Amino acid sequence: MRVLDAFHLTRLGFAAVDEVRRRVQQHSTGHRGRRDDPLYRIRRVPRRRADHLTERAWTRLLAALDAADVDEQIALTWIAAQELCTLYQCRSPHATEQHLYRWLVHCAQADVPEPRRLARTLDSRREELLAYFDTDGVSNGPTEPMNAIVKQIKKVGHGYPNLANYRLCEHREQLIRDRLAGLASAASSRV
Repeated sequence: MRVLDAFHLTRLGFAAVDEVRRRVQQHSTGHRGRRDDPLYRIRRVPRRRADHLTERAWTRLLAALDAADVDEQIALTWIAAQELCTLYQCRSPHATEQHLYRWLVHCAQADVPEPRRLARTLDSRREELLAYFDTDGVSNGPTEPMNAIVKQIKKVGHGYPNLANYRLCEHREQLIRDRLAGLASAASSRV
């Protein structure tokens, strides 16, 4: 059984917020974000949960949205992402289904393409999302760090497809080091 964990779900929600922010920025200014653009200055703030925002972050977020989010597309998407974060705080599968339904309605009523696309994705993965509650919160989350470690080890291997090739190259490097050490000692004994 596949389970959609909270980390990947919230990541999808905040990625949608970032996509909307970039699109609105491009449309309103005609260029990518620059240092003095209000939406560019807050580019990291909307990617945080509301309960993790400081007073200063709230002030910056609201000021930038007032200045540059004319159609309220970023605000609607940010609210959808925040609601998506609270989805895993529901206590029962039934409460989660109701919350998910309200979230899907919110995304459908918002005339913003990114939350609609995200809603279609999550609607198609509804069983995987609700399986989180059927399995008592078990997910593939704990295996993610192990996969990252395996990828890092493979990266350190510098692309050698198997251990035999890596050892062969390691053996060649050792031979070269030994040969250079021998040449250096021979040169020093001549002096």
